Amino acid sequence: MASLSNIKTVARYEAKTLRRSWFFRLFSIGSMFIFTIMNIGMFSPVGNEGWEVISIPSSLPLINLYLLNIAQAIVVIFLAADFLKRDKKLDTNEVLYTRSMSNFEYVIGKSWGILRLFLSLNLLILAICLVINIISKSMSINISAYLYYLLIISVPTIIFSLGLSFTLMSIIKKPGNNISYSSWLCSSGYFLSLFQSRI
Repeated sequence: MASLSNIKTVARYEAKTLRRSWFFRLFSIGSMFIFTIMNIGMFSPVGNEGWEVISIPSSLPLINLYLLNIAQAIVVIFLAADFLKRDKKLDTNEVLYTRSMSNFEYVIGKSWGILRLFLSLNLLILAICLVINIISKSMSINISAYLYYLLIISVPTIIFSLGLSFTLMSIIKKPGNNISYSSWLCSSGYFLSLFQSRI
């Protein structure tokens, strides 16, 4: 039976390691900056409040999370594919190997650490949306949409990206090829869905 204590410990160390990563920091800061400017330009009284985006209250969290998760899916694949190589080269998790734990606990802990970190970023972006939503007098606030879209867009995207990356890692064994194949599959799926929606 999986030990929650071991899973929480692995998740905590993984989240700390990723927070120190410049790749994640740049992505987080860049995302917050871009989405702040975009929300001010599209949804606030300062910018252009087009009726097509402010007529539906849930459009604000939907547009933000949809665009964020397109880029986030690729970033999650890069970070997930990199963790085994990083562990072997830098011994970043040597403190964890002193504990008795199964492979299942280790992978679940790693996944939960990555999921928790990216959900925190999603919540920050939604907080920016909510502030803009409150400032805008032309658009009503739908709080339930914020939680709803977080659960149906962000969580499945991150879990799918992690699962795809781990599966390809176990088959291909080379992180570089794994990242290339994962990125290609995600990009192909995204453009295929766009193509089908236009038919």
